[in-house]
Amino acid sequence: EYGFSIRATKQLTEAIYRQDTEYIENEEELHDIKQNIRKERASFYKEKQEKLLSEVTELGRLMINLASEKGASSWLTALPLKDFGYVLNKQQFADALALRYSF
Repeated sequence: EYGFSIRATKQLTEAIYRQDTEYIENEEELHDIKQNIRKERASFYKEKQEKLLSEVTELGRLMINLASEKGASSWLTALPLKDFGYVLNKQQFADALALRYSF
């Protein structure tokens, strides 16, 4: 992450070193840098996930794939609105976790 930060702030850092009185950002270059950082980060985590998937059991792979789906954790971050039945007591929460993750 530190290396990504260095790359993303290179233009600003150089302007500070030059002591420019005006900072004009090259938005196209910055956009390309950010896009490359996102690709590298996604690649890193994809490789890490593949390595992990190769080391776990079939049930473990299933659990990881379920947890990796988009919106898989949305039920954990939903507002506990009593009118809509979104309030879980301690036991209901534990049961929901057990059902979701086969504990």
